[in-house]
Parts: sequence; structure tokens; C-alpha cells
Amino acid sequence: MMKAVWMLMDAQLLGTLRASLLFLLLTVSGSAAADHYKVFLFGGQSNMDGRANPQDLPESYKQPQEDVLYSHNKHFGPLKPNPGFGPELSFGRTVADALPEERFVMIKYAAGGTDLYEDWAVDGGADYTRFKNAVRGALRRLTDAGHTYEVVGMVWVQGESDAAEGRTTAQYQSDLTTFIKTIRSGYGEDIPFIYNRLGTNQTSLRGKPFEQISTAQENVNESVSGTHMVYVDDLSMKDRVHFDLEGTLTLGERLAKAYVDSLSEREENGQ
Repeated sequence: MMKAVWMLMDAQLLGTLRASLLFLLLTVSGSAAADHYKVFLFGGQSNMDGRANPQDLPESYKQPQEDVLYSHNKHFGPLKPNPGFGPELSFGRTVADALPEERFVMIKYAAGGTDLYEDWAVDGGADYTRFKNAVRGALRRLTDAGHTYEVVGMVWVQGESDAAEGRTTAQYQSDLTTFIKTIRSGYGEDIPFIYNRLGTNQTSLRGKPFEQISTAQENVNESVSGTHMVYVDDLSMKDRVHFDLEGTLTLGERLAKAYVDSLSEREENGQ
């Protein structure tokens, strides 16, 4: 009887020691694996969400990009088209190749058909709220794993809905300026804000609606410091409003180049 009790006690002690050792190993390895990540936030509507066919991607883009993390919907892991993709796919690859010494995380929330003045309104718009929640959750996953981070940029692909809904140049310019100011107040006062102007190949927007919003986008680029606008007039289309595979990948590359170029500009200005 006593022998059985001692055997039980020895087993319990051994189990405790093993658990303590496992906890110690996890703690040490977790600390050793802790990294500092540079975070990009991605937001917008359908062309940010992406409408191209993932099956047509080059094999290099179909495989997970192990050196770039990506948070979208329920996915948090290596950057990959899961289940679809927008410009973040080529953006992440381009930035990581240009700055191989850094570690990057792409956090995306996008919803097709959403406008800036209501859906993304910073004073309670439903999609702006969802965006903030998505960012908060992804950043928490980084810190819970022992990592540190800094938000280094916001990438914005949007404007089609505001054009279709007849927003004026003054209205969209005011909305976008307020949006940028709010993003910076929440995630970094001087982070680059990178976006594209609506494209002339988006033929469903031709005429006054396109001109009103594209002019507002140009005005913001000229009047708000730290903004970087790219043109997409030559990009190939899937339909009258959405970019195809080649167009989406090229858009991501141009947005990424705008970010990389902004680093050189900041260095030249002593920032």
C-alpha cells in the first residue's frame, strides 16, 4: 500500500517537473523568437478586397510567403491568397524584397461596395469599426506572442462607390482628409498614407462622377503631407470597374514602390 502511494507521489512529482521544464523551455524559446514587426494597414472596397482569379496566379504567388505575415478574416500566418487576394499580395513581396532586413505584417479589412462618407466614416461607420476591430485583434496576436511592432503605413484602395453615389470633389476631399487625420491619430502621427487615384479604364465611372472623385484624390495628395498617390490609368481590367490579375498585381507593386520611395524622401528631409 505504502509502495503504491510513493509510486503515485513520484509520478505526480515527475509530472510537475516535466510541466515546469516545458513551461521554461517555451518561455525561453518564445523570448528568443520574439521579433519586431513593421505593420501595414490595408483598407478599402472591392479592388482592395480583390476580384481576380487566384487559380491564374504564378506559382510563386500561390505558395505561402514565409517571410511576410498576413492577417485577413480568420487567417493569421504567412502571406498567401487566402481565399482571395488584392494588392497586398504583390505589395508584401515587393516591400520584403526591397527591405529584406525587416519583418512585415499586412493587416487587411476591405468590403466591396462601401463608401467613405458613411460606411467608412470615422465617427461610427460600420466598416471603419470593423477595420479597427480587425487591426486590434491582429496586433494583439503579435503582442501575445511576445513580439513588438510599429505601424509604418496605411494603404487605401477606394473611391468607386463615392463616385457612383455622386459625391462632389469638396465632399470627398474633406472626407479623405479627415480619414487620414484619424488614421494617423490612432496608429502613428506621420505614417505614410498610400493610395491610388481612380483609373480612366474604370469605364463605369467615366464622366462627372469619376472627375469629381479623382480630382479630390489629386487635391489631397497635394495638400496633405505624407500622402503618396499612384496612377492606374493603364492597368488591365476584369470588367468596367475591377482590375484583373495583372492589374491587381501591378497595383500592389506600384503602391509598394510608393512606400519604398517615401523612405528615401524622408531620409533626404532628415526625418
